[in-house]
Amino acid sequence: MFKKAQGLPLNVIVIAAIVLVVMVVIIAIFLGRAGQTGREIAKCENQGGQCMPGTRCNEAAGFVRIPEQCADDSTGEPQVCCRQIGSG
Repeated sequence: MFKKAQGLPLNVIVIAAIVLVVMVVIIAIFLGRAGQTGREIAKCENQGGQCMPGTRCNEAAGFVRIPEQCADDSTGEPQVCCRQIGSG
């Protein structure tokens, strides 16, 4: 005699789909916050530096570090992340 195939009830499949969607949303939230945290860590001030014009940084006996971290000032002069030698 033939046996009926055993299958998952429809409500189990629906619950599994809902759980999967919730997990994807939670992962997206955490990844978004991780990106914000990474941007905060990469800021010049959070690395012990100060944004200033490159010429002023050299005059202050400091060193230039990753110029992309600082926005240009209001006069349009490029800013660099400068940290004094021996700090941090």
